[in-house]
Amino acid sequence: MLVKSFSLTILITLFLQNLLFAGAWTQGEGKYYQKFSLNILETDKEYGLEGDKQGYASAFEAQNGKFSDSNIGFYIEYGFTEKLTLISSLSAKRLNSKFEVGVNQIVSESITTTGLSDWVVGARFRILKLDPIVASIQNDVTLPFLYDKNDALALGNGNYANHSKIQLGASLYPLPVYLTGDFGYKIYSGSDMNNEMIYGFEIGFSYQNLLFKNSLDGIQNSKDISSMGSNSSGIVTSSGNQNSLKWSSGLIFEFKENMQLNLDFSRTLRGENTLAYNSFSLGIAFTN
Repeated sequence: MLVKSFSLTILITLFLQNLLFAGAWTQGEGKYYQKFSLNILETDKEYGLEGDKQGYASAFEAQNGKFSDSNIGFYIEYGFTEKLTLISSLSAKRLNSKFEVGVNQIVSESITTTGLSDWVVGARFRILKLDPIVASIQNDVTLPFLYDKNDALALGNGNYANHSKIQLGASLYPLPVYLTGDFGYKIYSGSDMNNEMIYGFEIGFSYQNLLFKNSLDGIQNSKDISSMGSNSSGIVTSSGNQNSLKWSSGLIFEFKENMQLNLDFSRTLRGENTLAYNSFSLGIAFTN
């Protein structure tokens, strides 16, 4: 087991801060976690307004539709104090949507957009530390000014947003296992986007210098998706006005002190007005 069991408090701190980020745990004062990742998503399927899986862009009478999202992401956490952690994330994306339209004469269409997507800044504040339970509140603000929301395939939904959530975490010491979960509400600035309830649950365990994790993450729209049209881009993406449930599995390998390799796989289990996809991520993380 990677983390030495000097005490329950030390176990929780090292186990979570040295191997992963997020969850209910905060970084120590002056400590940081930063991660660079390459993320690839490709699909030819989507979920319709009533949750039925269909061909990508088939709702617009298109054929052989495919969508891809390749991006390089940067994520950082910094411990401003023992209780307060500052957070920021940003991705450079390349989106591509291609499909065929027509009956007697088939016309191929391809739309590509590259650039920076939403910039997210936030803070996590620990409100409870009662071994083995930790509780925090986190607030993230989405800033959409780095791209043009009017692009045919926009890099985001173009709305400012505020996402507040409560997070709970627990170590199952003496087992090398942790649990963490969160529940929050996301408020959008624009009238074209509905507010969302966002929730997640994760379980992980360590073995020597490896950590294995599995998680479920969901988005529940505040309105009935089936009564709506698709999002404002005219093309279903994962940028908003949707319901979804996603399963993710990951492996973290600490190959050197304060350096970790991250491998992640995600798959949508169900959804409405969103992509049906598998995605892969390869990342490298640094801590101090």
